[in-house]
Amino acid sequence: MINAFPDKRVATIKDYDFDFTSFIGTETIVDATVTISPTGLTKVSQAINAGVVKVILKDGIVGETYAVTVVITTSGGRVEELSPTLKVIA
Repeated sequence: MINAFPDKRVATIKDYDFDFTSFIGTETIVDATVTISPTGLTKVSQAINAGVVKVILKDGIVGETYAVTVVITTSGGRVEELSPTLKVIA
């Protein structure tokens, strides 16, 4: 489980992997919802690949720590959430 990602520089556009493989077993991810709090950090895109949700992020406010939450639904109807933090630096 991820509690926090390494700090992100404000000018970078970077991808982050949310790994649900240990949770889903033989099921697949059929839906993923990404929310970011507080505002300021921008989701560029997201993609599901097997048991991993890849989220590409940009911007952010220097010094702010964001909660990046991904909630998935599996083919079996189960729901799981990961919500690590990410601090933006200069």
